[in-house]
Amino acid sequence: MASGAPDWWIQGLIPLQFLNLSDTPGDYTDKAGLVPEVNPGEGGLEWSDAKIDAHKSRHVVGGADALAHSDLNPSTSDHHVRFSAAEARAAINGIFGADGLATKQINLAGFTLVSGQVSLGPMVSAGLTHFTQNAYIDIATWRYRGDGYAVLFQMSDADGTTKIYTAPTGLTDGAISWTVRLTLDVSGNLTTVATYDGINLSKPIMIGPHAFVPRNDAYDWNITNDSLANRTSTASRSFYANIQMPHGKTVSEVKLYGYREDGDAVMSIVLRRNDMANSTDEMGTVIANWTSGWSSLADTGINNAVIDNDTYSYFLVVTLDPNDAVGDVEFSGCKISFA
Repeated sequence: MASGAPDWWIQGLIPLQFLNLSDTPGDYTDKAGLVPEVNPGEGGLEWSDAKIDAHKSRHVVGGADALAHSDLNPSTSDHHVRFSAAEARAAINGIFGADGLATKQINLAGFTLVSGQVSLGPMVSAGLTHFTQNAYIDIATWRYRGDGYAVLFQMSDADGTTKIYTAPTGLTDGAISWTVRLTLDVSGNLTTVATYDGINLSKPIMIGPHAFVPRNDAYDWNITNDSLANRTSTASRSFYANIQMPHGKTVSEVKLYGYREDGDAVMSIVLRRNDMANSTDEMGTVIANWTSGWSSLADTGINNAVIDNDTYSYFLVVTLDPNDAVGDVEFSGCKISFA
């Protein structure tokens, strides 16, 4: 009679381990973190790091699982997180605070867009919105984004005043010293600008003798290339010239140029303003006091010096009284300067 237990029964009593099976690896040495994987020949198991293969090439056009630009719902087999169109828009809105598809607007409150050397954004503490070239703000200091010059376009959130600043060439991250080049308010007034459209706005205005006409058309007067004078009369004669000055500027000086060699002869110029009710104010007066021939004299004590073209028109009055000889006084020009 045979004795002993069947093999399958004996094997069932022995604790089995993963190692040393006929189709498995033989030990655990240096295999921490690895997992068993069917080998390429599909005849057994081997250790593997279980990393996903570099699969990005399959997503390009022509790849095994290429994605179209409009495909916001790839299949689950592509092992990607699924986003619906609404979820994608919600994610964008979470960043920019606007529904780009519905309104085509981006709410920049609290955000700054930066692209290369150009930035656009709000300066909340100063109540200003800015657009810059090669500049960024570091807390309270403007700095160069890269080597080169910088430009700043700035608008006040409070009153809409727009300013343009420039800065000379600087180095990356260096502090910027801005110079304002133009200021435009919501009424269309330009200030702090040297020239605009070819018209000099902030430097002196020179008015020559050819701008003047006699107060009385019966006057006998003479004008040459460089001067205005009485032709034959030795009596006092007045001549007028309308002038246009830049709105908002402050007149700092009126200067008279001319010829005088007789102490009794009179030559003077007066800057006046006139409102539409025919009320006239004297702003500045210069009376020649020299007897040395060609010279000049200025008046810097200007009354009502700020130009207001909304309310007033402005004109000059030249008076010539040669006393006893018409050649004793000749007017050659007037200069008006601004602060």
